[in-house]
Amino acid sequence: MKSNGHRTVKIKGIDGIIDFSLERYKLGGDFFSLTEQFLTGHESSVVKDWILHEIHYKSYHQVSADIETVTGKRLYSANQINKKIKIYAKEATQELIKQYAGTQLNIPFSESSIGIYEESTTEIHLFDDAIGVKKQKNKRVSGYEKQQKTVQTDVIEVQNKKGEFEYITAGVGIKQWDIETALLCWFSLNYGNCILPVVAITDGAKTIRLRLWSIFGGQIIIILDWYHLNKKVRELMSMICFGKIQKQEQLSILMPLLWEGKVKDAITKLKQIKPRNTIKQEELIDYLTKHETEIIDYKRRKEAGKTIGSGRAEKGVDLVVAQRQKNKPIAWSFDGSHALSTLKAQLINQKIAA
Repeated sequence: MKSNGHRTVKIKGIDGIIDFSLERYKLGGDFFSLTEQFLTGHESSVVKDWILHEIHYKSYHQVSADIETVTGKRLYSANQINKKIKIYAKEATQELIKQYAGTQLNIPFSESSIGIYEESTTEIHLFDDAIGVKKQKNKRVSGYEKQQKTVQTDVIEVQNKKGEFEYITAGVGIKQWDIETALLCWFSLNYGNCILPVVAITDGAKTIRLRLWSIFGGQIIIILDWYHLNKKVRELMSMICFGKIQKQEQLSILMPLLWEGKVKDAITKLKQIKPRNTIKQEELIDYLTKHETEIIDYKRRKEAGKTIGSGRAEKGVDLVVAQRQKNKPIAWSFDGSHALSTLKAQLINQKIAA
């Protein structure tokens, strides 16, 4: 190919901007177009990796300022970084879906007769929790208008064959790819078509219970986390009893019964209480009745050295969502919050797989 002169172009990188003499050819196009390098929209992989790391610890304004400090030029504004995060998250979701290409999807059947009180019994632990962060207003309006105040993000932690926990979120930008589909694909890839000893420990939320039933066909063992059970009972008993003395007396009867999974006995004792608030008494009775199958003998399970709490789930949503999104006075859009959560879950899973 014959040369057709040169032109000078500027190349922007993490280390600043440099001048580059670009040779043109009579054949048509220049070196970069012929070699398909640095085409329009090209982004340095170093810059991208830096953004993907920094966004989990700093605001987008801070990331933008840091890039400008290093390169000497404002490459991206905070708004541009926000848009890039959504693009990165969609790309990450698409790459995740590619990993499942060719995997035969199987409905994972859970063993309903797992020895949850036996120390030697193998279990696959699953923790499912959700967290809400402050939601951006859809638009500025005069006067009062009731709007949803939070953006909810679901995070599932599930135990792989190595005993390590991986994080599953709904992903971004793919309508058919929800958290249920993601979990189903994960089980199909990691465990195949077999009966699984899955034990889910949750806070008792109806949405979580229905999700797990839809995936596992109602056979999964669900345990109501002791912390949330204990908290719920104590909160309602404060409104049922006349003063602290009566509350402590009744709790000294109820809690040992619930600790051993004796729900019917606890309900019987609860009905015998002369309440200060009958509505709250009925609410607690309904709560215990609704979760009767999920309230186990916590004493026996703890003596076997097995998990009775969903503290890992709380830690999971904290790692994936709360540390960056909840502990700072920032409002989030639905897409923005979920994009950041998707990328953080991917980052943690990559470290686990390394």
